[in-house]
Amino acid sequence: MSLDRRQMETLRTVTRVAVQVAAVLLILLVVFGPPGQLGTILGLAGAGLTVALKDFIVGFLGWFVLMEKTASALATGWKSTG
Repeated sequence: MSLDRRQMETLRTVTRVAVQVAAVLLILLVVFGPPGQLGTILGLAGAGLTVALKDFIVGFLGWFVLMEKTASALATGWKSTG
């Protein structure tokens, strides 16, 4: 299994970003010490991401609802052009 040039570039970029994120986390751990309230930090980060990505999440879940056969049976008079 050989990778072409584009796949190698993507793999290299993903690896570089992962190493940078790990380095930042390690530096923060050294500077601030181990987090005492990790649950609170993760909860606030998760809530922030949920608020920031609200429209994307609703649209993503709505697409699945529209693509279900039962949902399309309810809207027989509605036609999709896609």
